[in-house]
Amino acid sequence: MRAQREFRLVKSIRRKARKAKLIIRVCDKGGGLHIGSKSDYERKAAKYREDTKAYQELSYNPLKEMITNKGTPLRPILNTIKAVTRPISDFLDELIRPIYNEYNKDNTFTEGVDLIKCLEKYAADGHLKPQTLFCTFDINNLYTMLPQDESIRILGDFLRQHVGERVKSVSVTTIQKLAEFVQKENAFIYDNKFYKQIIGGAMGSPFTLTLANIFMWHWEKRWVRRQQSKKETYGRVSFLDVLMSNNNGALYTSVYHKPSAEPYVVPFISDHPRYTFTNIIQTALVRAIRYSSTFEAFNIERRAIRLMLSLNGYPSIYIDQQFRKVLGYSISSTSILPLIDNKGQFFQLRKKLMGQPTSRQSQVEGRIAQSKDDNAEYPVK
Repeated sequence: MRAQREFRLVKSIRRKARKAKLIIRVCDKGGGLHIGSKSDYERKAAKYREDTKAYQELSYNPLKEMITNKGTPLRPILNTIKAVTRPISDFLDELIRPIYNEYNKDNTFTEGVDLIKCLEKYAADGHLKPQTLFCTFDINNLYTMLPQDESIRILGDFLRQHVGERVKSVSVTTIQKLAEFVQKENAFIYDNKFYKQIIGGAMGSPFTLTLANIFMWHWEKRWVRRQQSKKETYGRVSFLDVLMSNNNGALYTSVYHKPSAEPYVVPFISDHPRYTFTNIIQTALVRAIRYSSTFEAFNIERRAIRLMLSLNGYPSIYIDQQFRKVLGYSISSTSILPLIDNKGQFFQLRKKLMGQPTSRQSQVEGRIAQSKDDNAEYPVK
């Protein structure tokens, strides 16, 4: 059976990896696998700890303070989902993230469509010049470099400024104490040594992201005012799938693909539900329409999508069926293949799709609305 063959293959790979002292890990983004030597992983881990100085080696086992019944066996499991602080982190994130999303939505690009709309308006208002530059910057190790006490203080300032002294009947002081517990009570074992995090928060903790965003809000306020006074635009980008360029004062956008990214999606022969394959095709095609500022850019991406699907075993007939569902009436009636055959049809369809909220945008707005409904004292500013 196929499952047995794959199981034997996995066991064989594991044996060979152990023999060669290799470590196989799933990449943080993209879903690929990285194979590296154990010594290389250890060297990079040591360098990361040295560069960030976010972790302090402990001379004792902090778990002993938590064990009251000495005879009770304990088997620690390295799983952040089961961490002691996780329920509090989830609670704080659900409580505060909608508030942050509401009051910083003008400076946050939820996804590529937001960014493209903002840039198109910027260009339509006459601000895009041939000499205009697009600049981005990133903060290395933001989550693990957050000053713990300062970020908790800024959290209190943010809530008091936008909500008041209570959020859903929970006082801001209590929220800060819970945040302090989530940030400071992080210990783990590495190479038989105990470490406690003294800077920043756990990257796997939902609340760490929200706290980092609020910390950056404090820094960004003056920067945003400065940009707005100069008729410039500013916003946070949490994605890397839009290619933007200024072609002598004309805005050009398209779908961006990392050079190292493989053309991989869920194979058609997999056991996933049928709607999974439909969603993959329709999502990719709709994104291509929205992101492409020119008819030519769309056709390049359309061909890339078809090639990617073919490489992953999707039948041509099935691909054509899904293309027709998205392109709809815009398809040429004389074409055998589902193609848009002129620019007018493309831009008409693009305008329609750009006016519709994405699923991610609807999700964020829904959480904001729910938070307002649940919190009677949530002010409107």
